[in-house]
Amino acid sequence: MSILLPNVGLSQRTLPTQMADILNETPARDGNQRNRLAKEMIEMGPAGLDLFTSKVSAAEIGNDTRVRTALNGLVWYAGQDGNEAARQLVEKAFLRALVASKETTVQSFFLHHLSFIGKDIVPSIEPFLASETLADYAVQTLIAIRSEEAHDALLRAFAKSTGNKKLPVLKGIAAYSNAKSLDILHAVIQNETGADLRKIALAGIAKAGQPSSEKIMKTAAISVGFKYEPTETMRSWIIWISWLKIINGLLLKKMPDLSLKITLQPLLIPILLQRFVYLLPTTA
Repeated sequence: MSILLPNVGLSQRTLPTQMADILNETPARDGNQRNRLAKEMIEMGPAGLDLFTSKVSAAEIGNDTRVRTALNGLVWYAGQDGNEAARQLVEKAFLRALVASKETTVQSFFLHHLSFIGKDIVPSIEPFLASETLADYAVQTLIAIRSEEAHDALLRAFAKSTGNKKLPVLKGIAAYSNAKSLDILHAVIQNETGADLRKIALAGIAKAGQPSSEKIMKTAAISVGFKYEPTETMRSWIIWISWLKIINGLLLKKMPDLSLKITLQPLLIPILLQRFVYLLPTTA
């Protein structure tokens, strides 16, 4: 692993001066300049990065556009293959800034960017799942991390959530589409009546496309009379079937119930068109 050492030339100038010089060149003209500026920020070390992150402010306080733009470029650079030492340095700096700030708009900035570079940060992110304003950002970060630890954090948060706080967390659980997720999603369909929760759960079950969901999906479809409604049950059921590779010619052959075939046939056409329209040739 490479070790990042402060650049001697840069270290002869104060950190505020180095930051001012970098911001004077922000936004960068092209990718090469963006990478050079990011490297200069890295060479300023933890104290220099803390100086940049401390300048991110709430919208009503001041214009921090250049600082945010510079940090955007830094995250892009740190997230590239081969820049692991830089990634770790930036990850730690953003976590420090996230914890230090009490402004939700500032915290959301760092949570969002940690979704691109964060790895071993689940314990620091988990508390934000209980926040009404920051849960969505925390969920997206845990989805991006895509680890068992991140998934378990979502499961714990859902068990403790009530009311609308369940919605973003359930979206995160649905995104994982594994066996543990399916248990929760099935339980939501069996026990919850809220349309928003049911819609998220049904979409997650559809994405997972597991045979174990057959009874749940069939019962849900029958309960809405095979019609479209706010939970989009029929859409989810048809997508679930398509993931099982029964759709696209096999579905109607496998269904012995003629009345069910007649009910589903007009519903299949728009779904198939939407899923496969990108295969159609385009005209100039």
